[in-house]
Amino acid sequence: MRNLILVAVLFAACTAKEAKVIGTIERLDPALDALVNKDAAIEVLAEGYEWSEGPVWIEKENMLLFSDVPKNIVYKWTEGHGAEVYLTPSGFTGTTTTSNEPGANGLVYYNDSLFLCQHGDRRIARMNAPLHTPAATFTTLAATFNEKRFSSPNDAVMNSNGELFFTDPPYGLAKHENDSEKEQPYNGVYKVTKGVVSLLVDSLTKPNGIIVMPDQKKNYCCQFRSGKSNLV
Repeated sequence: MRNLILVAVLFAACTAKEAKVIGTIERLDPALDALVNKDAAIEVLAEGYEWSEGPVWIEKENMLLFSDVPKNIVYKWTEGHGAEVYLTPSGFTGTTTTSNEPGANGLVYYNDSLFLCQHGDRRIARMNAPLHTPAATFTTLAATFNEKRFSSPNDAVMNSNGELFFTDPPYGLAKHENDSEKEQPYNGVYKVTKGVVSLLVDSLTKPNGIIVMPDQKKNYCCQFRSGKSNLV
């Protein structure tokens, strides 16, 4: 079992005596100082998960949401209560699956709604319930391209116009690239605009994390291969 931890950057107001800290922050560019305090430490907020992913901060609720993908659970963390179950099932709503990683992966907060990359259901979905009363009822935003199902949407991001970008590697399929249930001929990067799905990139072997730059003009995608990650 992969025992991962959820960490957060903690500012100098907290000391090592008040919280469990781990590692160090390597500063490769002085510009980081404008974003992260020079005296910041990395605090362990919660641990003991099989595989934690997709953290997203919901400011209006003062909570952090994150996924345990194999367990099919989204957790929330708050200052007062720590980590607790927020939503289950999170990524697979059926009865049987061959996937070892069926839960939600990447999470996106936009326009007061939670969007989930659902491995098991092989789609991008929006949770129908309000954030303060979560429930496993969903509306599908994207599940197919060219009438073929996605493999396992991994990560997503929304730009300021409400366009959603997401990656679709095969990690949620039991045999990954060689799974008989894989329908898409490539591991693509896609865009959803007003319900219409378009393919942006089909040349990456394992697209993973994705972001939109603040100027809204560029996207960066993490390409994972041979045990290493590269930005493209």
